[in-house]
Amino acid sequence: MYTKMRNTTYIIILIFITILSNSFLLTATAGECEYGSFYAWFRKDDGEWQNATAHPTLKLGEEFEVKATITAKEDILVTTIQLYEFGTPVFEVLDGPSNVGEYLDCGHNLKTNDSFSYTWTLRVKPNTTWMEGYAPLEVFSQFSKDHDHNCKISFDVIAAYIVDELWGGYVDDGNNGDDQVENNVDSTPGFEIILAMVAIALFLFWRKSRTR
Repeated sequence: MYTKMRNTTYIIILIFITILSNSFLLTATAGECEYGSFYAWFRKDDGEWQNATAHPTLKLGEEFEVKATITAKEDILVTTIQLYEFGTPVFEVLDGPSNVGEYLDCGHNLKTNDSFSYTWTLRVKPNTTWMEGYAPLEVFSQFSKDHDHNCKISFDVIAAYIVDELWGGYVDDGNNGDDQVENNVDSTPGFEIILAMVAIALFLFWRKSRTR
C-alpha cells in the first residue's frame, strides 16, 4: 500500500512539474531552446546508450553512466549544467566533472556551434532510504546570452525504480555516502516542493476561473 502511494505521488509530481514548466520556464521540448541544445543519455553494464528519459530498474549500489552534450546555437556568454534530485538522496557520483547538485561551468564566450560532452559514472547509494519506488535524476542547463537574456532546459535523464536489493557487482569501498547530507529521509522526496507546486497550481486555477 505504501509503495503504491509513493508511486502515485511521483506521478502527481510529474504532472505538476509539467504544468509549471509550461507556465513559467523559457524552455522547449526535445532538449532545444533559443540559444542552444542539450541532450542526455543513460547506460549500465557497458550496454547501449539510451536516450533520456530512460526507465531502468536499479539495485542498491548499482553503477551506471550518464552522458550529456551541450551545443551553442549562437554566440553566448556562458553555459552551465547541473545534475540534481529532489528530497531523499538516492544517487552519488563516482567519477565525473561534477557531483550531484553542483553546477558545472561549461565555458565562457562560446561561439556558434561550440559543443561540449561530459560523462558521469554514478551509482545508487547503497545506504539510501528511498527504495521500492521511483527516483528521478534530472539534468538542467542554462544558456546565458548576456546578463539579461537566458534560456533553460530541464528534464529527467532517468526515472529509475529502486529495488531493495544489493547489486551483485557492488564492492564496499567504505564510502556509503555518509559524507553527504540527507534530508527528509523518512518522507516522500521533495514533499515541501510538492506542497508548493500544489498551492501554486490551485492559485493559478482559481485566478483563471475568476477572470472568465
